[in-house]
Amino acid sequence: MGHENDFDHLAQLTETVKNEELFGLDAEEVLYRLYHQENVKVYEPKAVTFQCSCSRERSASAIAAIERQEVEEMVAESGSIKLHCDYCGADYEFDAVDISAIFDQNGPASNTVH
Repeated sequence: MGHENDFDHLAQLTETVKNEELFGLDAEEVLYRLYHQENVKVYEPKAVTFQCSCSRERSASAIAAIERQEVEEMVAESGSIKLHCDYCGADYEFDAVDISAIFDQNGPASNTVH
């Protein structure tokens, strides 16, 4: 049986589960009832945690990808460049000193608040 057929077979088995089983049985019992003829491996549970991959360094890299003159003009116009992560809500601000450090390859100064 090919992988595509395997998936279709497992999907058909999954469609047979009833709400009462999902809400009334523990996970291992549901798995056994659905897939007892299949080779099922249950991993140890892990806690789910929120982690965003944004950082001040990644934000500085995004700024470095823009032409230096354009970045310096934006800072001259508004005093700084502010980046906001819509995923986690973090704010990163880069002033003229930070921008100079980014383009001089010394990395952004860390004198602004995260």
